[in-house]
Amino acid sequence: DFIIDCGANIGFSAIYFANEFPTSKIIALEPDKQNFGFLQKNTSFYKNVICINKAIWPEAATMEIVDVGKGNWGLRVKESLPGKLNTIEGVSISQILEEHRPVSIDILKIDIEGSEKELFSKNCKDWLAKTKWIAIELHDNIDKEIPAIFYKAIEGLSFKKYYQGENLICDFR
Repeated sequence: DFIIDCGANIGFSAIYFANEFPTSKIIALEPDKQNFGFLQKNTSFYKNVICINKAIWPEAATMEIVDVGKGNWGLRVKESLPGKLNTIEGVSISQILEEHRPVSIDILKIDIEGSEKELFSKNCKDWLAKTKWIAIELHDNIDKEIPAIFYKAIEGLSFKKYYQGENLICDFR
């Protein structure tokens, strides 16, 4: 019923979810303005996809996009100072849940180019307890600590895990 696509890029996964689960509400977050424009265009025929031009973060924050030379597929975000030019709003999963009020997160897709480290370092226990599935790319090529931080965050939760290419799928049902 409720899917969050963190790092939606230009919308391929959001479109897949919209076709596969046509009655679900899909929240697609993408911080980069250019990618976001394509996300909006590509998902415009899907009334169940809500596109949000914000970065996912463990709490509300002012963010900036960092180009590390990998093109629009590899843009990263970091916290920034308020008032700095070219910033974007960071929003937490808890804020998304508060706004949309779902019973649970049925699928949480995360491909956020290393920001998994911050996302799973704090403020994640409440929304993790409401999550049925996580599909995540753990960017250990960016930071070797990310897998350990992720597994520490889900410690104590019962789950089955699967691998699909570079993605880890966790079934918490």
